[in-house]
Amino acid sequence: MKEQSDRAAKQRTPRWIIILCIAIVAVPVFYILYHNALDNRVKAKLDAIRKAGYPATLEELNDWYVEPPPGENAAEVFLDAFSQYVEPGDKRDELPFFSKFELPPGQEPLPEETKKHIAEFLAENHEMLKLLQQAVAMEHCRYSLDFTEGIALVLPDIGRARSAAWLLCLKAILHAENDEPDLATESINLALGVANSFAKEPIIISQLVRGTCQAMAVSSLERVLQGTQLTDEQLAKLATALAAAEDTQAMLRAIAGERCLVSDVFSRPDEISQIATMTGSEIPLAGPLFLLYRASGLLEQDHLCYLELKTRYVEALELPLPKRLQAAKAVGDEVPNLPKYRVLTRALFPALSRTVQIDIVNIARLRTCLAAVAAQRYRLTYGKLPERLSQLVPAYLDAVPEDPFDGQPLRYKKLAEGYVVYSIGHDGKDDGGKEVDKQGEPDVTFTLEP
Repeated sequence: MKEQSDRAAKQRTPRWIIILCIAIVAVPVFYILYHNALDNRVKAKLDAIRKAGYPATLEELNDWYVEPPPGENAAEVFLDAFSQYVEPGDKRDELPFFSKFELPPGQEPLPEETKKHIAEFLAENHEMLKLLQQAVAMEHCRYSLDFTEGIALVLPDIGRARSAAWLLCLKAILHAENDEPDLATESINLALGVANSFAKEPIIISQLVRGTCQAMAVSSLERVLQGTQLTDEQLAKLATALAAAEDTQAMLRAIAGERCLVSDVFSRPDEISQIATMTGSEIPLAGPLFLLYRASGLLEQDHLCYLELKTRYVEALELPLPKRLQAAKAVGDEVPNLPKYRVLTRALFPALSRTVQIDIVNIARLRTCLAAVAAQRYRLTYGKLPERLSQLVPAYLDAVPEDPFDGQPLRYKKLAEGYVVYSIGHDGKDDGGKEVDKQGEPDVTFTLEP
């Protein structure tokens, strides 16, 4: 019996070997199940984005930026126009907008030399200007972008479009100086049309450039109205163009599009070093750290973190305008406090609250301009300024435009020889229509003192 017991003890497998075998089997199984669970959470998040009506992949983003029917895409004509653009060359330093050369204040006329340079610049771009008229008259526009290129996507048309809009603003100012109000009006409308060609483009930089072009058009119109008498018909055309220029959903679409572009980065971790170089981001993932980042599931958790924050940003921009900035800022403030191991989210999540602020300022600028144009029409009819913006309803405005920063009607104040229509701006303070305030933030104004 003792011999049999000793023999059985020798044949029994040591416990540590059993444990090791179980571990060898269990660890890979746990690893696979853990990563599958993370992958499923990411997929569920992407499905929720789709359910909310937004694209979740680059292919879906391509389809979301709808292609117009054949022969109806204004982008083709815009591109032809941009290809005809002639740079200002040695005249650049003498041209407002294209250099640090500043327009004379108020109604002070342009120097004759400046007018000459503008006229020469316009003549050199005659072919482009003709094509721009055709393009702006078309209803649909979609520039040829392939979003499957991801974050490496190049936007070659933005700079040329901006130059075209600025050129049209110069054209408007020159025509106003030459007492040609009809041509000045047409030029402002065309500048707004060029800017509007990017309205549907789901890229943040495209919307910022669009806003820059619109700001230049509004500023130019302010100067045109200071010294030029427009007819009611001309003012009505401007009002139509200004109303069409406002798109409160444009930045929302852009941020939803950027969510797709950056989300794609998480599915291509092997290209992180190239992405870091391309974006100028500091992404401290190299060698063993990179392997640990992937193996531990931190990549998928980082992806989930990014999608969660960006989705909340999209939801912030779905709110009414007065609530957007605060909601967006609350999300953005969380990014610097994220754990260090949220490497990609910290590196690739831009400071978007400033972007949202710029967008809302631009909406305020368009609305103040629209109300000012309505006030001009009232003055033409009655020979005097309105006492209140409500007097412009319904003949010249469907309703008094809301201040996008507080939801109240835009402010209006008569001046000694004119008036100012203004928004209180993002600081929430009514500064009485101040255009410059070195102590704080100025109001967003449209001032006419003819």
